[in-house]
Amino acid sequence: MHGGDHMARSRDPLGFVLVALSAVSFGTMAIFATFAYRGGASVLGVVVLRFALAAAVLWAVVWLRHLRPWPDRVWHLWILGGILYALQAVLFLQAVRAASPALAALFLYVYPVLVVILSAILRRGAIQRAGVFGLVSASLGLLLVLGLGGRFSWVGALLALGAAAVYSVYILFGQQVIARGDPIVAAAHIALAAVCTLTVAGLVLGGFDFQRFTPQGYVFASLIGLIPGALAMFAFLAGLARIGASRAAILSMLEPVVTVLLSAMLLGEGLGPLQLLGGALVAAGGLCTMLPACGARRGAQAGSDKLSAS
Repeated sequence: MHGGDHMARSRDPLGFVLVALSAVSFGTMAIFATFAYRGGASVLGVVVLRFALAAAVLWAVVWLRHLRPWPDRVWHLWILGGILYALQAVLFLQAVRAASPALAALFLYVYPVLVVILSAILRRGAIQRAGVFGLVSASLGLLLVLGLGGRFSWVGALLALGAAAVYSVYILFGQQVIARGDPIVAAAHIALAAVCTLTVAGLVLGGFDFQRFTPQGYVFASLIGLIPGALAMFAFLAGLARIGASRAAILSMLEPVVTVLLSAMLLGEGLGPLQLLGGALVAAGGLCTMLPACGARRGAQAGSDKLSAS
């Protein structure tokens, strides 16, 4: 029975909706960060404000809903947030600053490939044929959507690849940790742990530079805390617990498509026919990961109807 429950949860359509929502939310981060940097913001200042605001919102929700604030093995969540997620955020936002948002997103999104491969090796969630097709389709789509337009920076590329590697470990470790508790509580602890780590790092190494922030810098840093911060963190962790690391990673490939579309609308970057085709391939790849879920749900419903009839 327990195995059947796990299988049903790993194919829960609500999980796909939550991960897609998180991808759209995360997709705004590089754009907001670009505007924040134009407003004098520093990388470390943006990251600290992001996690501080996210933690405040998430802990308010924990208090209002009277959730159990200290789950078992809470130190696992602090490893996720204080080490893995904090490091990934700093690396990615440094990559955005060193290169274009599109280039940073392109190299960051090597991580779904890493997650799928590592999941198969560790036997934590090997995907079916539809998922493999989705991975290939989404990867090709990303190459078409993002390309290598704009200025190329090896520093930015390496920073983004480092963020991808760290994020892959975060997802695989997080899949096991989040399954044992409430995703809102988990997200609250992860955000708080990241704030603590980054604050200590800033006090020791410097780099906050809050005095250089203009109102624009504070506004967009705050938006990062609310949208690709609190909202995206909760939605991703809740979806990850439902559908597993492999499917969550592939569906998250929608994120850079959102980044490119927003770049076109807000930063004046045009989209060509190949980029539009790439966006369609990424969307198709994400939908392919849902096919096993839909089939499983129909099968479960048929089995339930049969039991009811008998």
